[in-house]
Amino acid sequence: MTEPPASQHDEFSGPAYPGHGRPCNGCGVCCVEELCPYALLVLLGPVLGQRFIDRDERVEGPCEILEWDEGRAWCGLVRHPERWFEGGTAELGAAIRKDLGDGTCDTTRSSDEAARADHEESLR
Repeated sequence: MTEPPASQHDEFSGPAYPGHGRPCNGCGVCCVEELCPYALLVLLGPVLGQRFIDRDERVEGPCEILEWDEGRAWCGLVRHPERWFEGGTAELGAAIRKDLGDGTCDTTRSSDEAARADHEESLR
């Protein structure tokens, strides 16, 4: 198993950030930068997690659920839902994956604003 970065500021030596709207390559930028709504609920609990979600507040990462394996990052909720949810199944992991973008990068870096605008325009 590949070790995660020594700190959240270190760059992982895995795949490069693909760019917003492109296929996910497991770079891990999304989970290193902030927690998704599912991670908020799991790590902070349903009451506090929901408060952050309702307020659309960003919680900085890295996410403790993030797994590094096979030279890339993986969401532990997707790969191993049984570790995080009582009765978690592969179907639950698949549903979370689909809800989080189903393999499409949804992270936007400031240097990626033009690409994001182009992608959003293409969806119209």
